[in-house]
This record gives sequence, C-alpha cells and structure tokens, in this order.
Amino acid sequence: SERTNERTNERTNERTNERTNERTNERTNERTNERTNERTNKRTNERTNDQTNKQTNKQT
Repeated sequence: SERTNERTNERTNERTNERTNERTNERTNERTNERTNERTNKRTNERTNDQTNKQTNKQT
C-alpha cells in the first residue's frame, strides 16, 4: 500500500542519510586532523629551531 511504501522510503532515506553523514564526518575529521597536525608540527619545528639557534649562538 501507499502508506507502507512511504514508511519503507522514510526508513531507507534515514539509513542512507546516516551513512552519508558518517562518511562526510569522517572525511571532515580527517582533513581537520591533518591541518591541525600540520600547524602543530610547524610550530613545534619553529620552536625547536629557535632553541637550536639560541644554543648555536651561545657556542660561537
């Protein structure tokens, strides 16, 4: 019947939307993590380089 079809379609749409959202969230989180890691690594490297330069300057 029409009502049964409507319910089936609603459930199918819900599941499809859930899966789509999950995959979108996973990709978004991956990209966010990559960018965060890049920035963190850049800052860490800058600080390490600063410290190394200070030590080198003290020695000369």
